[in-house]
Amino acid sequence: MTDSPHEVATEENPQEFLAWYRHSGENEIPELSPFQTMCDSSSNMKPVKDYRVILQDIGSNYITHMHVGVTGVAPNMEVICPRVTHLRIYMCAGSDPKIDFVEHCKEICKLEIYHADFRTNGFPDVFSKLTSLKELYLNRCTLPQSPEELQSLAPLKYLKVLSIIGNRTNIGYPEVVSSLTNLTHLYLTILNITELPWSFSSLKNLRELYFSRNKFANHQLPVVVCELTELVHLDLTMCDLIDLPQSFCRLTKLEHLDLSFNNLKILPPPIYSLTNLICLSVPGNFKLRTFDKAILNLEKLEELHFADCHALKEPPTDLCFEGIAGVKRYFIEREASRIVD
Repeated sequence: MTDSPHEVATEENPQEFLAWYRHSGENEIPELSPFQTMCDSSSNMKPVKDYRVILQDIGSNYITHMHVGVTGVAPNMEVICPRVTHLRIYMCAGSDPKIDFVEHCKEICKLEIYHADFRTNGFPDVFSKLTSLKELYLNRCTLPQSPEELQSLAPLKYLKVLSIIGNRTNIGYPEVVSSLTNLTHLYLTILNITELPWSFSSLKNLRELYFSRNKFANHQLPVVVCELTELVHLDLTMCDLIDLPQSFCRLTKLEHLDLSFNNLKILPPPIYSLTNLICLSVPGNFKLRTFDKAILNLEKLEELHFADCHALKEPPTDLCFEGIAGVKRYFIEREASRIVD
């Protein structure tokens, strides 16, 4: 038997886990844009009972990218992948909910965690030690009931991308997010966010914001969102909105706006001022009755999606299959006929 304490522990207490990895001796993996996962390798993860098999496989190389499915006690990451930069963790049913083992991954810059239970054992303090993180994804995790418990995210001053997707969670807006002023991409969905503090306006570097499936108070988008004038992409899908604030017209850099499955009755007038819009999505607004001919002002608009807007009278809803081309033709022909009349 070897003298290595790690290997002794492995022999006496084998803990099977699932793994996929890429090491430094293999071809580089292209960097992906934010919110894209490293690669869809979950189906390629294989059971591992003894991590020495991995160490033998990589030889003198080191692991840079790894996906781990934790089925019991977490594997010894300090030995397996101390230099990992991209790590995805699936917390399988019945696994130890603690994720303190990531503390040993000092070079990690992209961390994805799925299905962790942060309510039973509290939100981990270990996040405060991962100060090299640039991207953090907490997806389908059970979060604490109080947003104040996420305070361990505060030291992540280099964080550019943050994604928190709730799992039957009513946590509300975690105000610690407002302190992460280097964020460029923010995804907060299914968190039961009803209001936003004015401190949210400090996120001046945000270019992409996803707020889908939150229901704001009084069916209105908080006006503080209109302070984020660098936004290029805004997703407000299923937010139960009936209108947009007049100051929404300040978001002049917007190129992609998604208002799918809300309760709009008309296309909010501020939208017609967003002359950099390339893609506008409003499908599933069942009460939407009309667009204004001012939509012709959106000269850069290439995509207009409005399927399942069953109350739409002008333009006719059956033009949805033609998109913006059909809508423009409708208004041009309508104006021409009025001139003739």
